[in-house]
Amino acid sequence: MKACNTSIQHTQEQEYKPGISLIEASRYIRAPPENIIKLNANENLFVPQEFMLSIAKEAIEEVDYRLYPNGLVDEVCEKLANYLKVDKDNILLGCGSDQLIDLLMLTFGRSGVTTIHPTFTYYYYRCKLHGIPYRYTVFNRDLTVNTHELSRILEKSSMFILCNPNNPLGHVVSENIIREIAETFKGIVVLDEAYAEFSTIQLHKLPLELNNVIIVRTFSKSFAAASIRLGYIVGPAEVINTIRKFQQPYPVSGFSLKFASLLLDRIEYFRRVWNEVKRVRDWFYKELKKYSKLHVFPSQANFVSFGCNIECERVSSELLKRGYIVRVFSNILGFKCLVRVTLAPISILKGFIKALTEVVN
Repeated sequence: MKACNTSIQHTQEQEYKPGISLIEASRYIRAPPENIIKLNANENLFVPQEFMLSIAKEAIEEVDYRLYPNGLVDEVCEKLANYLKVDKDNILLGCGSDQLIDLLMLTFGRSGVTTIHPTFTYYYYRCKLHGIPYRYTVFNRDLTVNTHELSRILEKSSMFILCNPNNPLGHVVSENIIREIAETFKGIVVLDEAYAEFSTIQLHKLPLELNNVIIVRTFSKSFAAASIRLGYIVGPAEVINTIRKFQQPYPVSGFSLKFASLLLDRIEYFRRVWNEVKRVRDWFYKELKKYSKLHVFPSQANFVSFGCNIECERVSSELLKRGYIVRVFSNILGFKCLVRVTLAPISILKGFIKALTEVVN
């Protein structure tokens, strides 16, 4: 494994303080007015609302709401197994990937959870809620992993969680490094693949080879179905059976299951959507690279992030004045502000670039 030393400070033995500034107009976040474009939550804006509404209407008519959704669980697991080319015994459904991550922490992470920063801050807050020790190292400036430091910290933990592709940077850690970590770590390795379908690296078959690896995915991003709150785990069958014992009964509604089942029937349509996201991502990345004041991170997700040395509050407020909500983070990899922009159709992003030009200049 490659070890690389940098001058970045890490404080993994101290209490973690996120240091994240979310300078957004909160009154706009949940239901922004029509003249505000929401590019802060990595929602899939490439699937027309009319398409999803037609799925919802079909799902409404096909569910017997008087019954517990046992049959629908099997239906979705079988379709996921066919899509992923795994056995349905390797799949467990849950109320969003967040609920499943929480369950994994409670089941396997009691001795401590380790991760690599920057990452999804939900991991930290769930550990804090449950009194679970939280440890971390930091990505090097070139986005490689300081594996020597990581190995040292992992000795104290029972679970390693890696957001891959990373949120908020968008890059991926290679399969070789992940395999080496899993083969030497005595605990459980959890790969949060929320953005996997947008990536060139998908590791959902790794649990079939390594019995300590678990993949977590969601319908929120790739399938444009954030509102149905459905996530799933891919893992070794014996591990899935262990997790199932601690999960609440019927964690997913019948409507959400039928909705997901109908989405999986249209997998070829979504493959075309994912290809379009990748095409737009390449275009947007090249456009942002034209700005010398921005450090643009290569992305394998449905967003692109860039670092700059402008205060977060100014970036966020000036973009909001021009009609765009973005996600901003302070003090990431030495930048005053990291700006994460959800991808959208090019017509929307062209307007964003015009607004960004005014802010940067």
